[in-house]
Amino acid sequence: LYSDGRFDYSNIPVYLQDKLEGMNFEEDPIPEVVSLGSHHKESYFIQFADGTQSYRNLPENLESHIEKSNSKVDIIGFGNDGTWDNYYVRFFNGNVYKSLQKKLKKKLKKKYRDLKISSVSFGSYRGRTSYAVNFSNGHQTAAMKSDTFHNDYYRTAPEYVVVGDEGDYIMMQ
Repeated sequence: LYSDGRFDYSNIPVYLQDKLEGMNFEEDPIPEVVSLGSHHKESYFIQFADGTQSYRNLPENLESHIEKSNSKVDIIGFGNDGTWDNYYVRFFNGNVYKSLQKKLKKKLKKKYRDLKISSVSFGSYRGRTSYAVNFSNGHQTAAMKSDTFHNDYYRTAPEYVVVGDEGDYIMMQ
């Protein structure tokens, strides 16, 4: 998703792909927030500049928070490790709702309590939760039990990390 509303994609949920391909960029509002989930192959959330949203197969409690809110989503991430629905959503009105594994919840409460989250992603690898949380000051915390993740993370000192399923990740400098 580029700042002008253009986008590139690969292997995204069919319904989301159809929605994006049907857009008229001269008339339709541009996408502003998009997130893919890891607990269902057709799981996604997208929000457009006019505040309209489209989503499918979200964790039940997350969907309920979105439906009850009268504010636009600022940041969203969600996924599942096979047993636990992880999600984090912050609305522009300041409300935050989350369902996080204990280790991440503790980190955010203690070590990173004074930092503002700028993005969050969840995935699952070998039955365990993977996550990447980026903060507005450039700091981040990430975890994945992958053969290459930690070597790449410490070797490159990336500025931005996104995790997915099956050991997929993106690190950007």
